[in-house]
Amino acid sequence: MTFSRRMSFTLIAVLAASAALGASARAQQTRYPKQSDLPNPYRLVEGWPTLPASMNGGHWGELIRADIDPEGNIWVFHRCFNTEPAGYATCVGRTDPPILEFDPSGKLLTSLGSGMFAFPHGFTIDRQGNIRRVDFGEGQYSQVEQSIRTLYALLEDLLFIKSGTPEFSRNSDIEPQLRKMADQVDFAWIVEATNRLGELESGMRRNLLRTLALDAFATSLEK
Repeated sequence: MTFSRRMSFTLIAVLAASAALGASARAQQTRYPKQSDLPNPYRLVEGWPTLPASMNGGHWGELIRADIDPEGNIWVFHRCFNTEPAGYATCVGRTDPPILEFDPSGKLLTSLGSGMFAFPHGFTIDRQGNIRRVDFGEGQYSQVEQSIRTLYALLEDLLFIKSGTPEFSRNSDIEPQLRKMADQVDFAWIVEATNRLGELESGMRRNLLRTLALDAFATSLEK
């Protein structure tokens, strides 16, 4: 047998062995059922939860999210029973409370947040039972952002005072308090506080962008 024939024979044998091993490996792989083939552990309970007739006649609007607190109660964040425009309903001009708490039987326990939100957006409850929510628009989210702007201005005033140029301070009405605080901190502290505020603001904007992207994706799927 010539060298070229031996090489050809060897190559064919290797390819055949590889194919056999590949087929065996595929045969041994775990085959998982499709999600649609799995049993549904949930069941629909008609009329749960119970909404008072005084709340939009007992009819729901757009829901943002529901979550369970450590005591087993269910909290719902919604857009004040509004449905227009579809997918982008708001609480502007509405007095209905967007945060509702129900017990496991569906009985309404708590309602709160009236007039505090414009465009309810994000909602969760942590392990300690603290409610964390996001409003895109004129509500809580903007209030937090405005607080960050104010803190930036105060840090800038501290920097002016530490630099010996208090005349540039914008918060002249609280200059005595600012001077007292400036005596207790150094430039490194001001820089670190400014960086931390920047990280917080960046995180807020990333979360907002992510939420808007998910909304746009969900809307495209509905078309």
